[in-house]
Amino acid sequence: MLLTSLILAASVADAGCGRLTLVDDPLDGRSIGYHQAFDRHRVTGLTLNYFKQSWSVRVAVAARGVSKRNSANNQRARFVVGDDIVVLKAQRRAYPLSGVRPRSGVYTQWQVDFDVTDKRLGQLASDRIRVVGLNVADLEHRFKLSRRVGRRLQEAMMCAMVHVSDTKVASR
Repeated sequence: MLLTSLILAASVADAGCGRLTLVDDPLDGRSIGYHQAFDRHRVTGLTLNYFKQSWSVRVAVAARGVSKRNSANNQRARFVVGDDIVVLKAQRRAYPLSGVRPRSGVYTQWQVDFDVTDKRLGQLASDRIRVVGLNVADLEHRFKLSRRVGRRLQEAMMCAMVHVSDTKVASR
């Protein structure tokens, strides 16, 4: 067990691309992860994952109070990338999770997962992401990202794509 932990810890490295995390696992191959919070409590944000040769994007949104409402079956998220709009379709429904923030009290969070193709990820990484929009449980969640956060997301996506393409070229 300890040996396995040491091997995985040694293979986890900061990719030199901000907070992008790479794991080279002998069984599952290369995995890549990145998270960008949209608020100071880290309750809302975007997570990019590459695992078993497929991309996924998770958008976490939250609202005050407790809600029992699930997201819609064909949930869609919209991203304003430069002057274009990129739309992603959810993999499945998102179920509400409740939590407590230290100062503002009880909240409900939804984590909506989206499958992303290489082409879609390329569209998301083509320019700075300015706005992320998502309607969940009859609530509209819209995040206007600062220039710094939008560029950070774009750079992480581009860097992740480069690491995956390097792996594909090396395995040939």
